[in-house]
Amino acid sequence: MFTPEQIAQFSELDYAIYDYVVKHPHEVAYMRIRELAEAVHVSPPTVLRFCKKVGCDGFSEFKTKWKLHLRENERTSIISSQEALREFFERTLTADYERTILDAATVIARADHVIFVGSGSSGILAEYGSRYFSAFTLKTRFSRFTAIILPTVSSSPCRCPAKHSTRSLKCTVLRKKAARSSASQIENIVHSLTSPTTT
Repeated sequence: MFTPEQIAQFSELDYAIYDYVVKHPHEVAYMRIRELAEAVHVSPPTVLRFCKKVGCDGFSEFKTKWKLHLRENERTSIISSQEALREFFERTLTADYERTILDAATVIARADHVIFVGSGSSGILAEYGSRYFSAFTLKTRFSRFTAIILPTVSSSPCRCPAKHSTRSLKCTVLRKKAARSSASQIENIVHSLTSPTTT
C-alpha cells in the first residue's frame, strides 16, 4: 500500500505514523483518528496530512484501503509446510499421477527435440532438466526468454515442459501458442494444483 516514493517523502512524524501502522496492522484498521494520533503522540491533523501523502482523502478512506490491503495480503500468504506436504501426498498417491508420469515419459522418449522453458527458480529447474535429459542422447534445449524458436529440422513434434510460476504466465501463454502452431506438444509442470496455467 505504501510506495517507496511515498515513504521517501515522509517527514519524521509521518514515518512515526507509518511505523506504528506497519507494526500494528490489525489494530489500526479499527482505530479512530484520535486513537491513532494518541498512540503515535501526534495531533489528528498530522494523521490527516499523512493520509493525504499516501493518496487518501481522509482517515476513513485510509482505513478502508488499509483493510483491503490486509485482506489481499492474507490471500497471498505462504502456505504452511504441513499444507504443502498434504498436497504433495494427495497428488502422488494416486494411480492417475503415475499414469501421467508414464505418459509424459513415453512422449518425451519419442520426441526428436525437448525444449525446457522457465524463469526465476523455475528457470533453474528447466535448465537442470535440459542438462539431465541431454545425458540420454535426447536433443534438448533450455529457454529463459519470452519467445522460443521451435526446431523445424524434423517433421516430428517436440516436447515442451513449461516449468513456470504465476509471474511468468503471460510469457508461458505466448510460448504455448507458438508451440501449438507448430504441432508440438506441451507439458506443464506447476508447483500448485490451483495454478492458472494447468491447462
